[in-house]
Amino acid sequence: MNASPAGMRAGDPLPIDVSRLPATTFVGDVVTKPPLTPFIEAARARGCTTVTGTQMFGRVCDAIVAYLLKD
Repeated sequence: MNASPAGMRAGDPLPIDVSRLPATTFVGDVVTKPPLTPFIEAARARGCTTVTGTQMFGRVCDAIVAYLLKD
């Protein structure tokens, strides 16, 4: 899980050495721009299951709306 600003700018280093990740690893990134960060692209290239920052943001928004509109 990348919860840092790494990946928001071109040329940012990856937060970890992706070559050490087995394909069974879940990889998430909270960065929303760019939608596909180099970290997510590298993890996908290794066969990892991934969730992008945009996907996470959408789920968080859904949860906040559900909480605020509950009876």
